[in-house]
Amino acid sequence: MNNYLNILLISGSWILAGLINYSYHPLMLQFLSLEDFWTFWSLVGIFNLLWVLLVGLDFFFTKSFSKKINQKETLKFEFYSTFLWLLILWVISYVFFILLSPTIARFLNIENVWLLYITWFTLVTSFISVNIWAMLKSMKAFKLISIQQVLSPVIKLLLGILFLYIWLRVSGALLWFVLSWFIPLIIWYFYISKKLAKYESKGDKLELRRELIKNRWEIFHFFLMSFVFAFFMNIDVILAKNLFSWELSGIYAAITVLWKFLIFLLLSIETVYFGQIMEHEQSSTPRALIKNPLILITITIIWALLFNLVFGKFILWVLKPELANYSNLYMLTLVYYSFVAYISFSMKVLVGWKYYKIIYTLLGFGIIALVVLYTLDISSLYQYISLFIILWVTSTITSLWLLAYNLKLAKK
Repeated sequence: MNNYLNILLISGSWILAGLINYSYHPLMLQFLSLEDFWTFWSLVGIFNLLWVLLVGLDFFFTKSFSKKINQKETLKFEFYSTFLWLLILWVISYVFFILLSPTIARFLNIENVWLLYITWFTLVTSFISVNIWAMLKSMKAFKLISIQQVLSPVIKLLLGILFLYIWLRVSGALLWFVLSWFIPLIIWYFYISKKLAKYESKGDKLELRRELIKNRWEIFHFFLMSFVFAFFMNIDVILAKNLFSWELSGIYAAITVLWKFLIFLLLSIETVYFGQIMEHEQSSTPRALIKNPLILITITIIWALLFNLVFGKFILWVLKPELANYSNLYMLTLVYYSFVAYISFSMKVLVGWKYYKIIYTLLGFGIIALVVLYTLDISSLYQYISLFIILWVTSTITSLWLLAYNLKLAKK
């Protein structure tokens, strides 16, 4: 199956998943107030921040598993060993975040600290997903990845209807969010186990630990890259409650929930191309592997903006009638989140080429934006979004320039 069909498969599953998502968000907004919706979505933002942070390990394990894809005994040993280590790491992390919960609850103005305890439990899905997703990608199981992208929203919809009726407000919403992630991962774990069942597990745990230690600098930068990406994707929703009233932050959370539909469509493009780019040395990377995904990202962004320019107000009205008054604000959020796709693709390729300066450059831009945000008197959502647009545009231009520069430099 060629790249375009894989992209269509993955992006098509995201479109279907997005349509399902559109159906349960109006349901949530019918049963949750804007304040409760913000509380729920800010906790989801924390989950996304932690999950995307672990994507760094996902990239490392995808690279490692791919190299051993024809060495099934070694692959089986490495998969189960790292899976166990990640579970142990989850237990340690859970205790750490439990201790931090009162402080975080005060910062986010959340009265019920138990909501944070539930959120930290979702970490288990983050940790085990690292191993499972890395294995599926190394197996080039794009069909299964597509099924996962649809299965999770379906479970989320069914459980959402159930829990919003029998256990209302944020606790119930968080619970079905956790289960919609956890159930599919268990299914794919048993699928991978069945595929590896006929092979004997061969390996040395001490040698595996040495390999991880040897690659610690690379792992660290994959972690840091994921943190920067998570920062760019979620920090605006989290900070909105700290800067604005619950009503404004609730409105902002409600209209920005739809940008995830766009960003994950765009990320499906890099999902297909990243592994192929990493198969080549930097100096021998075909230009088409860099140019084609950037063209596809641009076409998708233009299509999405035109579609929402026509139907965006109606979509907001379906979610909640009063949100239709914020259609201009909604279009601005789509514009600035579109730039995240360019940043994500460029940063991941550059880090894969071990050009780590891109991480520190983008992190520097983010820190400057935070300083400006808390220095200036930001009194409206339009000012708030304008600041992020400046951050996104600056970061996009810089990352694309560095990508082109490094590719040209490697060809010499």
